[in-house]
Amino acid sequence: MGIFLEKGSDNYQEVHQFAISFINIAALFLCFDALQSVANGALRGLRDTFVPMLFSLGCYWVLGVAGAYYLSMYTHLGAFGIWYGLTFGLSSAAILLVIRFFNKLKLEKRKFI
Repeated sequence: MGIFLEKGSDNYQEVHQFAISFINIAALFLCFDALQSVANGALRGLRDTFVPMLFSLGCYWVLGVAGAYYLSMYTHLGAFGIWYGLTFGLSSAAILLVIRFFNKLKLEKRKFI
């Protein structure tokens, strides 16, 4: 942090705490992003693209962006609300896509038995 803010600056502690809080949220965000990315790729391998696209669209825009807007504007969370909302949308997409993948996998398995 020395490049942008010197340790002796007035707001150093406050900015440092903010940065650490955002990094924790970003770490959770990236875990769900990796999960949904792998699930999306696996579904593409099973030639399933339309329903995952609808899941992603709904989760990212309806839950993620709307949730981020609501949490940032109408709660005390402020900037953290944006990250929480986007993380909620991404995690919803990841969960739905993983469930869809396992269901499609069961159907594919039945074809060969």
